[in-house]
Amino acid sequence: MINKDRNSNVAISNVDPRKLSKQLFAALQHFFYNDCDS
Repeated sequence: MINKDRNSNVAISNVDPRKLSKQLFAALQHFFYNDCDS
């Protein structure tokens, strides 16, 4: 269990939060504009 937690912590810290938020924002915009068009 300790090794699992350690691995997940490393994976999380390797993710760039700015990149992640940009992707999330782009996805939200995509869905929002699709809803407005229809």
